[in-house]
Amino acid sequence: MSANNNSGSGKAFLLGVLLGGAVGAVAALLLAPRKGDELRSFLTDKSADYAEVVKSKAAKIAESVQQNVEQVRVKSEETVEKATENAESVKDIAANLANEASSHIKTITASVREAIANGFEAGNSAKNKLQAELGESPGEPGA
Repeated sequence: MSANNNSGSGKAFLLGVLLGGAVGAVAALLLAPRKGDELRSFLTDKSADYAEVVKSKAAKIAESVQQNVEQVRVKSEETVEKATENAESVKDIAANLANEASSHIKTITASVREAIANGFEAGNSAKNKLQAELGESPGEPGA
């Protein structure tokens, strides 16, 4: 960006030099001793010359600005396109992670339920075995 700022400063400086030169030339002509008709003719010729120079410089500056704007537009479009692609990629990754997490949670939940069921079976089996050893029937509480 600093190159663009330097380029813009150079153009502004050049434009300032041209305008300053034109104002100085007009002032010098107005203050120089000449006949009225001769001075008017000279001023008309010089103003036409300076107008052409200013038009030419303005056209070059406008073309340069237009090129810079086009470059910025293209870069902006590329950046937006890349950001959109990255966002889609992140979205896909997040969806995949969510699916994997859901699958793991289902697996863990099934394992926990199975472990709880096995725990109840083991507890009931141990209870029945203990009651049998104590001589009680399996549904009666012990004394």
